[in-house]
Amino acid sequence: MSQPDGPLRPLVQRHTLGWTPGGSAWTQFQHELDKIDTTSVSLASPHQADHHADVGVVRIDEFAIAHGELPSVRVLKEELGETAALYLREGTPWTVRNGRTDFTHHHGELVVAGAGTHEALSHERGRTTGLWVPLDRLTVPYRELRPMLMQSVPLDTSLRRLLSVSATELARSGESDAVGAMHYLSGLADLVLRSLLGRDPDHALTRDARREQIMEYLDNRLSDTGLTVDEVAGAHHISRTKLYEIFGGDGIASYLRGARLDRAKAMLLDARRAHETIGSISRQAGFTNQSHFTRAFTKEFGASPGDFRAAAAEMRRRRDEQPPQDG
Repeated sequence: MSQPDGPLRPLVQRHTLGWTPGGSAWTQFQHELDKIDTTSVSLASPHQADHHADVGVVRIDEFAIAHGELPSVRVLKEELGETAALYLREGTPWTVRNGRTDFTHHHGELVVAGAGTHEALSHERGRTTGLWVPLDRLTVPYRELRPMLMQSVPLDTSLRRLLSVSATELARSGESDAVGAMHYLSGLADLVLRSLLGRDPDHALTRDARREQIMEYLDNRLSDTGLTVDEVAGAHHISRTKLYEIFGGDGIASYLRGARLDRAKAMLLDARRAHETIGSISRQAGFTNQSHFTRAFTKEFGASPGDFRAAAAEMRRRRDEQPPQDG
């Protein structure tokens, strides 16, 4: 942590925003945020009727806590690898984009953000509390946080209230002791994180919810022929054993095979892809060997890829030749 030249003082910002010609209130809000943070906050739509917001931000060196009652907004936040970032959503959910995948941050649940740039979009008014504490000021080792990163996890009502009240009271007082406030914020983060870890983080998400999350990840990477089980497990901060346990039965390989065959089938049905070779389609669907693809496709759908495409083309031709029905 950087050492200040003089006594630390809390930097407090309180904003009440509403509609003004040209949206200058929101522009000024962003200008003030730029002075202390790498966060972009804007209305979800420039045409929306609801513009009113109440926001309080307290920053002390590398510590910060914020609470806001916000309309529909879009937030872009860059998280640093040296900071634990905790987000509580209340009222309505967020849609959060983490790299190329999306997940829902539900009401009453906490997200511990990993390093990187994340985008969040709310579709309705709601309340959000954020807490940022340097990792080296926590008693919780970072390795224990990894299984919880970028997941929406339920938080006890008492801790939700403590987080939001802490943010609003610190912003209201403004003259709090800086060193004491930093100790308070690190203790608050420790309390929240340890309450989650005490439940066993592997069960913070239900198995079905975790499976849905992993399937969405796989569906976005079907064309990646180099995708490995270790890569999938690592992306979700779980072991290979846990990954196989979540999928059960024939496992993750069976799911990938079926999803890739379904994608190939959809491409063969697409008249706009009629010029593409069977080999090209098999590669785009994630198969490295065309012969293997042909055997698997024929077994699954009862016809070779070429025959399946020809039959689909013939059905389209007959449909197009049918005279219009008299109305």
